[in-house]
Amino acid sequence: MSLISTRNHSSQCVPACNHTFLADQTLRPSGIDVTMSEKAGEVTVHLKGEVPAIEGGALEARLRGLSSRVHDRVTIDLSEVTFLSALAMGVLVRFRRAVVRAGGRMHFSPTLQPQVRESLEVAKLTALFELATESSTR
Repeated sequence: MSLISTRNHSSQCVPACNHTFLADQTLRPSGIDVTMSEKAGEVTVHLKGEVPAIEGGALEARLRGLSSRVHDRVTIDLSEVTFLSALAMGVLVRFRRAVVRAGGRMHFSPTLQPQVRESLEVAKLTALFELATESSTR
């Protein structure tokens, strides 16, 4: 079994990692889908799928550009996330810190899968991340 690597890309994947390399050599995660919608100073980041440790860098790359812009409110919708690794939680904590430093507030959507909610509670992150109310996410 050989490791997968690409030209002009310094990192290597573990065997059978399921990543796809695009023509511009950026890494596209296969286990998570990230979409964003914006309206009047508010942005919602919708994550779907699993966020294992190997996807942490890809998630951070997607959030990096967003944290540099000022938004009054950022809602992270984890309602369709089935697994959230400790590394991914760290990415979300760093993202929250950047949003707060830029003068915004960050919330999680109120709907969480039971295993994701439990992971956040065990990591003691439910107190750090407010849960948005149903009416505030519409």
